[in-house]
Amino acid sequence: MAAARIYNFSAGPAILPSEVFERAASAVRELKGQAHADDAPGIGLSLLEISHRGKDYTLVHEAAIEL
Repeated sequence: MAAARIYNFSAGPAILPSEVFERAASAVRELKGQAHADDAPGIGLSLLEISHRGKDYTLVHEAAIEL
């Protein structure tokens, strides 16, 4: 039996939708290329393994700013 989801109503970080966790977990395993579209091929590296100064991270950063 799956545990019930806990909700945090305190000030500070908000509860994230499960889709956000799934996409983040996927990026930790292997980051998608081509502006990180869901159907794009992986780049062969995890989000945690790429340089924060590289073009792949820059795409992630710019997409996050646009949100």
